[in-house]
Amino acid sequence: MRTRGATRVAVVVPVCWLLVGVAGAHQFVAFQSPPAPTTSGDAVAVDANLHRVDAATLRVAGPEAFELVVRFADDEDGRVRLRLDTAAVADGRDTPPVTAESGRVTGVETTAAPDGPLPPGEYDLSLSIPRGVGDRVTLAVRAAPTDAGTTTEARSRTESGDATAGAARADTSSATEAGVSPPLVLLALLAPGAVVAALAVASRVVGE
Repeated sequence: MRTRGATRVAVVVPVCWLLVGVAGAHQFVAFQSPPAPTTSGDAVAVDANLHRVDAATLRVAGPEAFELVVRFADDEDGRVRLRLDTAAVADGRDTPPVTAESGRVTGVETTAAPDGPLPPGEYDLSLSIPRGVGDRVTLAVRAAPTDAGTTTEARSRTESGDATAGAARADTSSATEAGVSPPLVLLALLAPGAVVAALAVASRVVGE
């Protein structure tokens, strides 16, 4: 009985070491984390980890047959940070759409480039290597904010100011027709207490 137990242990341990060795020797590339959502026209960081391989390919695929293929290599540390400029993907731009903050970009190809910044939507990002395991995530591109809200707010403030000024002019006109001088009306608006006192004094003077 003791011999059988010892035999099973002797067989299982080498198998475990074999599995660990196979996993450690396998080549793969993976995203360090999914890229943060970005706004159309802005840049976003893409971090990749390379294991037992020094070069890989990033593909960005979206609507309207758009595809961006980026070939890159690491600096022998297994990490690469790429910067995707959603404004530079536009057709005819001299600025490269992807640059490397760590590692280096070795080639860029663009298919069906848009006329402007990368349109809002969800884009498939994939990492691949010739032999080994890759990775895939999604990048969300949001629409750039417009100044419509600011314009509406400014218009509202202007209209409110015009209405206030109109009301003040109407009050002044009414007061003038009633025999009250405009300076007294302005004083009433700025310091109501002073007007009351002035009226009281005027009343005493008239009474005398």
